[in-house]
Amino acid sequence: MGDRAGAAGGAGRRLYRAVDRAQPGLAAQLLTVPLFHRNRILCQVAGHRMPVVKALPPLVVSEADVRWFASALEEVVADAQRLPSALASLAWGMGRRAVGGRR
Repeated sequence: MGDRAGAAGGAGRRLYRAVDRAQPGLAAQLLTVPLFHRNRILCQVAGHRMPVVKALPPLVVSEADVRWFASALEEVVADAQRLPSALASLAWGMGRRAVGGRR
C-alpha cells in the first residue's frame, strides 16, 4: 500500500507543478475559496503569483477556535490534493456564483 500511496503522491506533485507553471498561485486559491465558502474562514492569497495563504483571524481566539481552523485547513488541503476534482469544484463554484450574480 505504501508504494501505491507514494505513486499517487508523485502524480499529484507532478500535476501541481504543471498547474503552477500554467498559473502560479492557483494552488493557494484552491485553499482560500473552500475555506471561506465551507467554513466562513477569512483568508487570502498573500500576493499575485504567490503560493502563500494568509489567515485573517479575529483579534481574540480560543484554543477551540485554533483547533477548528486547523481541522478545516486539513480538510481543504486533503481535498486540494485531489487536484483535478479540486480544480473542477473551484471552477464550478465560480461559474455558479458568476451566473447567480447576474440575476
